[in-house]
Amino acid sequence: MTNRDAIGAKATLSAGNGLKLLRMVKTGSSYASQSELPLIFGMSTPAARKAAALDIVWPSGKHESLSKITVNQFITLKEASGIISAKSIVFRR
Repeated sequence: MTNRDAIGAKATLSAGNGLKLLRMVKTGSSYASQSELPLIFGMSTPAARKAAALDIVWPSGKHESLSKITVNQFITLKEASGIISAKSIVFRR
């Protein structure tokens, strides 16, 4: 099983337009620093905002693939359980 914060996990988001974004959960990168643990993927074009696929390689070495991920949401994943919560992000104008 992976550490509680999934430090070392690698996630690749694949959009329908061929866009691929890679992120890694990491801790601080220098003395007395801390990196933000949630991974954020920015998809700027309207065509890329449909559904996406997410591939995760957990620190334990296990692979997990999730498809039809909708955008503009904050999702929480758990190794071997997939999405355990999803909350929509509402943008104000």
